[in-house]
Amino acid sequence: MNTTAETGGHIRHPIHVIEAACSVEGDLMSRTQVIDGTDEGGNTDLMRAALNGESETVKALLLNGADVNARNHEGRTALMFAIVNLHTSTVQTLLDFGADVNIQASCGCTPLLLAAGSGDIGITRALLNSGADPETVCRPGRTALVVAIERGYSAIVELLKRALAQAVQGKPKSLRSNLQRATRTGALAATK
Repeated sequence: MNTTAETGGHIRHPIHVIEAACSVEGDLMSRTQVIDGTDEGGNTDLMRAALNGESETVKALLLNGADVNARNHEGRTALMFAIVNLHTSTVQTLLDFGADVNIQASCGCTPLLLAAGSGDIGITRALLNSGADPETVCRPGRTALVVAIERGYSAIVELLKRALAQAVQGKPKSLRSNLQRATRTGALAATK
């Protein structure tokens, strides 16, 4: 969507996009195109609202049909934008609407890896409580635990260790010992 051309050179605020979408009568396809329109980078209005921590706008866009898991050209989602900017209430809104907590961007990062690297234990906990997989290995072979150790976020390290221990308990014994060994190895590698 080229909001600049449509508004005579002015960039429209996401809430104005919703108002325009709601004024379209009976044409669901037009409404969806307005809400899920993208800029040159593939960023949607939902992503921009999440980036700015505009929780009410995020909720309104989602209620009007925006795709909670839409990806930009780098494979990033609105959830990832909210996490890196530490917008806790926006993260929770996106989770409430079913944002995929295990999605990976083109670079390999996941929402949990971003949260662990941000130092925000509340967001990290919310992702884990929503089903984020603490065992996911992101490119180039790093986990959320390794990132938290590297950054010195001891409370997040402990939270992730507990989540990993719970994940290991549900696995067959052979997988448990492999995962425990990998976790120890990753933690040691991160401290070198």
